[in-house]
Amino acid sequence: MSTEGKMTVDERRKYLRRMKQRHLQADRREKGRLLDEMQIVTELHRKSLIRLLKGTLETSASPGRELGRTLSRAAQAPPQATTAHLRPGGFVLRGLDGSAEPRA
Repeated sequence: MSTEGKMTVDERRKYLRRMKQRHLQADRREKGRLLDEMQIVTELHRKSLIRLLKGTLETSASPGRELGRTLSRAAQAPPQATTAHLRPGGFVLRGLDGSAEPRA
């Protein structure tokens, strides 16, 4: 734990991973006691702790990385999949074959 007494996110995850095993094996009363202990140690609210214990405690990919993948896929999409038909002077899509005619 850091010198100031507050846990870092990584320390909290490590602690909660260990506590999750005890929480899964505990009966109802023991779960309440464990939540009290975790609340004191992590300084998180009970509901947040329950949510964390029910979910995954692993780090996920950053949202920026996922957004980058989505944008690169959109850039590689065929021109028919764009919003050109919404702009003045754009094209109106006709038929399922993707053929387009200039807007009149």
